[in-house]
Amino acid sequence: MKGISTLVAVVTIVILGLATLGGILVYREISGGVQYTSAGIPVYPKSFSVAVAEENRPTGVTVEAYQTSASKTEVVGWLEDKMTEKGWEKKGSQAGEVYFSKWEKEGRGITLLVGPAEEMGRIFGIRASGTVFIFLTGSWETIYNLQTKDVAPPSIRTSQATGVGPTYATLNAAVGYGVYSSVQVRFRWRKVGGSWNFTPWETWNRSFYDHRLSNLEQGTRYEFEAEIKYDNKTDGGGILEFKTEAEGENLSPPSIKTGMAVEVTETSALLTATLTYGDYQRVDVCFRWREAGGTWNYVPWYQGFTGPSCAYRLTTLSPGRMYEFQALLRYDGKELTGEIRSFTTLRPGGGMSMTATVRGVYFPEMSFTARLTSDRKVLLTVQSGGNIQAGDWEWRAENEDGPVTSFVIGTETLSPGSSVVLDVSSLVEKGSLGVGDWIRIKHSPSGFYYSRVVIS
Repeated sequence: MKGISTLVAVVTIVILGLATLGGILVYREISGGVQYTSAGIPVYPKSFSVAVAEENRPTGVTVEAYQTSASKTEVVGWLEDKMTEKGWEKKGSQAGEVYFSKWEKEGRGITLLVGPAEEMGRIFGIRASGTVFIFLTGSWETIYNLQTKDVAPPSIRTSQATGVGPTYATLNAAVGYGVYSSVQVRFRWRKVGGSWNFTPWETWNRSFYDHRLSNLEQGTRYEFEAEIKYDNKTDGGGILEFKTEAEGENLSPPSIKTGMAVEVTETSALLTATLTYGDYQRVDVCFRWREAGGTWNYVPWYQGFTGPSCAYRLTTLSPGRMYEFQALLRYDGKELTGEIRSFTTLRPGGGMSMTATVRGVYFPEMSFTARLTSDRKVLLTVQSGGNIQAGDWEWRAENEDGPVTSFVIGTETLSPGSSVVLDVSSLVEKGSLGVGDWIRIKHSPSGFYYSRVVIS
């Protein structure tokens, strides 16, 4: 692709829908809407901008992308067979690291690109894995230049130290990657007022980074900052402090209380618990449960929990049975237990019986603020609570007349202190949004909603 002058065009969804399931490509025809991978996370959950030029004149373009674990050869072969079956005629193709082919049907043109995630990420500004295949529609004969506009760079944010003892502590940070598959990260640290020490640079590709310090001085204040390096640039994530324990110093311990089982049905119940933290900033929590008199089953530990309460939903239980459950808390190698409580699932009208399997999710307690920006977008900020991973939450703008937008899946991880810009203005379907209206946030794994976040 050779470069000519560019013009920004807004990306929208095309008509042809393709998705993946378990690494095998599966075809389905749709009328519109966000498309999902087999993991349930959309590659393109919302519109964004790209720059396009065609024969030295502007053209509109629409884009839709998918990812799969299948190889490029498998993707190309499968897609071309499916395109032909559906009446599309291939007008030309070009092999290379990114495979490029043009198709026509009933006077409409479509361009297909298939390539590795790293290369497609450089072209389109997306983060994906495996093979990415993209459909472009427009009115051109040849695409000369296609590049991203305002692609977010990698980022790092220093998080509170955990596991602080007399001579040790664990430093933490949250890492964002933009279109990069990996970056280099490290910490710098020192006694307050002293000279900086540096941990070694590490190549990293996960959302959270931590490093344990040892041989620290007791009862001493330290400060630290996470750093990120990419393309010969180094950025810091902000300086935070912690204080090691003094000899003989007693830290106030955390505690946990088992709450009630709520929303009990024939086959499900929501387990609850409340926590206090004492002198600790975060702990690990989980629940265990059993049919009364049986063997305990344990749900996975929720590590680094920071909220005042937690919940876990059990589903597909047996109707008309009594169950017991207990909340557990873990810190500094110690484990605390709450009270054992019980509930009984409802009996069905017809005496139906079911075998029990269990799945569940935590519903982290969170508080948010929302502010209207000068360009009519909304800045959503997490004030306190736990963490929600990218793809596990949705948002919708509302006013007193009802929804203003459809639900949009969030692609950023939410954690205390983080902020996300919601592009409300480009997604309005009905009415308008302003100060005093609100954002509705849904926790997708549990299906629960947070209290409305009023826009200021």
